[in-house]
Amino acid sequence: MSAGSRRALVTGATGFVGSHLIDHLKDDKWEIGVLARPDASNLLTTNGAIAKVYVYTGATEDVVKSVAEFKPDIVFHLGSLFLATHHSSQVEALVSSNI
Repeated sequence: MSAGSRRALVTGATGFVGSHLIDHLKDDKWEIGVLARPDASNLLTTNGAIAKVYVYTGATEDVVKSVAEFKPDIVFHLGSLFLATHHSSQVEALVSSNI
């Protein structure tokens, strides 16, 4: 990391808001790290704007490791589970995805 560079860790980078945030951060010369689910992480490794992709398997340790290793100045938590229509049995998963 060069003097004066800024680091951002982003969750939800493959979503609408997250992908636009990545573009903005890149244009503003931020170093970008991403924390993504395994199925999304493959999409992000080809994005030249992203310095590091961390895989989130659902374990708290994944989050702790990514923050400790990347040392971001800021974290943008945009990741969540989205279900346009859902049943009451899915509410726990919806809430857990944001914790």
